[in-house]
Amino acid sequence: MSDIYKHYLRDLGLLIREQALQVRKDTDSAAADDLPFKLGQSISYYAVTTLMLQQAEAFGLSPDDVGLAGLNPDQDLLG
Repeated sequence: MSDIYKHYLRDLGLLIREQALQVRKDTDSAAADDLPFKLGQSISYYAVTTLMLQQAEAFGLSPDDVGLAGLNPDQDLLG
């Protein structure tokens, strides 16, 4: 894989991870009227990160290659 694709994929994964964890925090402190939206966001980020990790494995990439090393979507995003 060329370096530009490696950097793009890693940066994208890191940005998605950062946003997913922030949404998780926001969900925990969301007001009742905002909670359904925040829960929807959390589920969406869960779906994206699990798909990214599954596809990384299928292509022989490590979670670190896609910026998701150490992330456990089941625990970290759904908790």
